Amino acid sequence: MRLSEAIRLGGVSVKQYFGNYVDPETFDSFCAMGAAYHSLGLWDEKLKTWKRDYLDKKQLGEWSRHRLPLGFRCAKCDTRFCAFCALPTYVIHLNDIHKCSFTEIADIIEEVEDRYNFVSKADKTDSQNSLLAQYSDHHHSAPQNPSSPQPLPDTVEEEAASLVLVAQ
Repeated sequence: MRLSEAIRLGGVSVKQYFGNYVDPETFDSFCAMGAAYHSLGLWDEKLKTWKRDYLDKKQLGEWSRHRLPLGFRCAKCDTRFCAFCALPTYVIHLNDIHKCSFTEIADIIEEVEDRYNFVSKADKTDSQNSLLAQYSDHHHSAPQNPSSPQPLPDTVEEEAASLVLVAQ
């Protein structure tokens, strides 16, 4: 899930808070990153704390791997971010410094994700599977050459395996 999507999803179910991931007094309001984590099911309503096992550590790591490019500037105030800053740093800046709404933050982050092609591994895998399926459909719809000594593979996986054997 993209960070912008998680912020939108979390923003539907929680109130916004500034200066911390969660309001430490009422535990019912979250910053934009807190809302994103909340959308992943990482908040334990009963215990009023973050779940220790973090159900989706891979997703949390994905967002932190999206590094802002050298010379990146805030869309609101022109603050320059270092090249080591991750996308969540920008979310926190928009939430706490500019007091942007969840929707506004999600819109800005979505623009950044699109511009710099920030896609999570899960999204890439879905995209790759879609491309493989399209290739497979196209490959199997092509007419077979009757003079070909070997039949075409039934699956993309079989074709990949045959290519490995040829390479050896």
